[in-house]
Amino acid sequence: MPATGVAGCSPAPAVSKPLHRWLVIVSLALFGLAAAAASLVRRFNLDEFEALHTSWKMLSGETIYVDFLQHHHFLLYHLLGAVIALFGADTSTIIAARLLMLAMAGGIVWITHRIALLVYGRDVALLSAFFLASTVLYLDNAIEIRPDVPMVLCTVAAVWCLARHNASRTLPPLLAGAVLLFVSFLFLQKGAAAVALVGLLTAHQLHTGRLSRRDFCLYWGVLGISSCLFVWYVSAAFTWPRYYSLNWTLNARLLNAQFVFGDKSTRHLLASVRHNPLLWVSFVAGVGTLLRQRSFGMVAFLALGLLGFTAAKTVPHPQYYLLPLPFIAIIAARGLHPLVKRARAPALLLLALTTLQTLFVVRATGESNRQQLARIRYVLAQTDPGDRVYDGQARFNLFRKDIGYFWFGSPEKWRGVASPLEPPGYDLYRLIEQQRPKIVSNSFIDASNPAIARSYTQSGVFGELYVRNDARRGGN
Repeated sequence: MPATGVAGCSPAPAVSKPLHRWLVIVSLALFGLAAAAASLVRRFNLDEFEALHTSWKMLSGETIYVDFLQHHHFLLYHLLGAVIALFGADTSTIIAARLLMLAMAGGIVWITHRIALLVYGRDVALLSAFFLASTVLYLDNAIEIRPDVPMVLCTVAAVWCLARHNASRTLPPLLAGAVLLFVSFLFLQKGAAAVALVGLLTAHQLHTGRLSRRDFCLYWGVLGISSCLFVWYVSAAFTWPRYYSLNWTLNARLLNAQFVFGDKSTRHLLASVRHNPLLWVSFVAGVGTLLRQRSFGMVAFLALGLLGFTAAKTVPHPQYYLLPLPFIAIIAARGLHPLVKRARAPALLLLALTTLQTLFVVRATGESNRQQLARIRYVLAQTDPGDRVYDGQARFNLFRKDIGYFWFGSPEKWRGVASPLEPPGYDLYRLIEQQRPKIVSNSFIDASNPAIARSYTQSGVFGELYVRNDARRGGN
């Protein structure tokens, strides 16, 4: 005899609805395992080594921007300094830092779920977490040791707080959101894009009466006071011209930060469309649905605004897409949800195929970090804590002193761009002769130059490294 529930529902929907949720939950677990495995064994990006070495230099007493070149904001390096202090100057610290990023990446997925839950309900929230966690562009970059990850975490947390305030009209989430939005900027300059879009959003809410004048003033008062304190701090610690020159002028001139659309600006975006077609088709469907229903709200505005900001870069690096992806995932979930309700079997098939494709791509594109870790261990074994090393590319020197202000990248790359910060008469070979680093790499140098040829011998273990003749140890 067929049974019915209290609301008169037949058993079939009660069975298939949990089935779709269980598929999503299992997929999320698989994505988490894949991300954890990648955190441990996947090849490191040079930006990750740059971040760790910057943190070690600051922990060792050097002042960022003043004693060495860096063109990103500083908060991540203080955070990683605590990791280095806890785990020591060893390769285990690198893995610990990766796992910290993994935890933050999981936090971004969770907060994305909470935002969607407030705005669109439980089913869309679960699909939002699925879409974000299944995005190859997200899985590949959110586990890397880079300031983008905590910046995105703080940004989505700030938006969540603003959404909670919109629902409850209470002050604590409003004020917490303002603080989190400012902290996101302390991690990375790109946080300014989110600040600008939230500014437009809150101004619109003020105009439509969804945000009171008192709450608007409190929100931006917190951000204004925080900004004044920031200007005071950087002026006192580094001088304002030095900070601005390195963090803004240099990036604008050298790192292709102009707002110009072009073929290169869509390369990573098109790759993401190939890897995750369901995400992007559902996103377009979701935007269309919201426009037709005239319910184009906060999440859709941030998704399109941040995506446009990223795609407008001349050469947006793949990690730049981390900022819009949580909001894109929510709108994509909103776009797919009607299909899940109307045609569960096709929707389940699409979700299953997405899971399989993501896991395949992530596994197929991963390279091992074994050689990189071996090179770092070799350098640590060949040197003492007080020794100097010339790396040149941020490839292996994480826990030893450098020989000059420009410690990664070609001096010619920075020459003129970093002026007037460039030390007068900067000469790499002269620095090598004066500082006598125990190890030099072949990055941006000519090994036949007398400064190298007279005093260094090529390593028998890593051919790109040269060891000072009077400092050679066993196993060279």
